[in-house]
Amino acid sequence: LNDIAIDAAGTVFISDMLTNEIYRLKDSKLELWLQSDKFKSINGLFIIENQLLAGTSNIIYSIDINTKEMKEYITETG
Repeated sequence: LNDIAIDAAGTVFISDMLTNEIYRLKDSKLELWLQSDKFKSINGLFIIENQLLAGTSNIIYSIDINTKEMKEYITETG
């Protein structure tokens, strides 16, 4: 496990850069929250309102915390 981000409700999101997964710790329960092949070397999480920003090797994705809808937020990060 790698980076963490905590939303306003106290929910903790944790990235795993080796398995391309994001885990969620909510109500004392750890669960796999989201997995994607797009998460190549996911490294960096940040929360803005209801969006979880997830940095990968070349793109930062914005993920809606409620729906898990994922969009490219910043491309070509190098």
